[in-house]
Amino acid sequence: VVIMKVIPTAADRMMLLAAATLDMVEKLSAEEIDAVGRMSDLKVISIPSTNGVQLIMHNGLEPFDNLQVRQAISYAFPYAEIIENVYFGRAQTTAGPIPVGFPDHNSGDYPYEQNLELARELLAAAGYADGFSVDLEMDSGNPDHEAIAVLAKAALQEIGVDVTIRKLTPAVFAEQRATLGLKFFLNESLWWVDDPSYPLMLGYTSGAFFNYGAYSNESVDEMIMASLTELDPDVRSELLEDIQGIIIEEAPMVWIAQPNFNLASRPEVSGYAHFNDHMVRFQFIDKE
Repeated sequence: VVIMKVIPTAADRMMLLAAATLDMVEKLSAEEIDAVGRMSDLKVISIPSTNGVQLIMHNGLEPFDNLQVRQAISYAFPYAEIIENVYFGRAQTTAGPIPVGFPDHNSGDYPYEQNLELARELLAAAGYADGFSVDLEMDSGNPDHEAIAVLAKAALQEIGVDVTIRKLTPAVFAEQRATLGLKFFLNESLWWVDDPSYPLMLGYTSGAFFNYGAYSNESVDEMIMASLTELDPDVRSELLEDIQGIIIEEAPMVWIAQPNFNLASRPEVSGYAHFNDHMVRFQFIDKE
């Protein structure tokens, strides 16, 4: 028998788990998962995931319609600091539009790591030597994103970009994101169909459902559609490598990290089996 309980606050979920009233808890922040991992009487199940966190820039609006501005933001971002201090090491670098763990993920010579000097040079070349001001919007219901926003604000300040963090309620955030009403925002995408053309088609073709940053390149559109029907695996792999190279060069967003899927549980719980969709299959779980 499995009894599922809706516990509104993470603090209450943690307390009930520690008291052995609950056996397993979902939806804890990375900081809370780290706290569970340091408790001798509890355990953390942490599995690498194809879920990705991005900083999306609206490619059709100033200043993010400028390639060099987008590249500058990409070089300014504190990737390693976020993996270490937000996710406590329970995350991996994404390095491009196809998640790590998917077939044909190929970041090649992925260029973006924090390089503030290069970021300043790119901003100056784009005509923003003195920087600019921008609102960074986020879902108020995601504490991990708030921690990322704070680190991003500090890093971007170093290159003259003055960031104001705006927290939107989950409903408002989702509505504005869907209607392309957000200009500069943190996003999370779980790509669970294990095929590289799936995130490319839905996230990077012109007008696609999950193309929240209005990225558009007709050549990329054609190449992605060709990848859907190409039967020769070698030809398809080459095509996907070319697609990734173009999108990475054009930097429509900052691919921040792929945080692990985490569960907190009592030590007597065993048998968890991970699926890409992050849905827990209770038929595999046992309790001593």
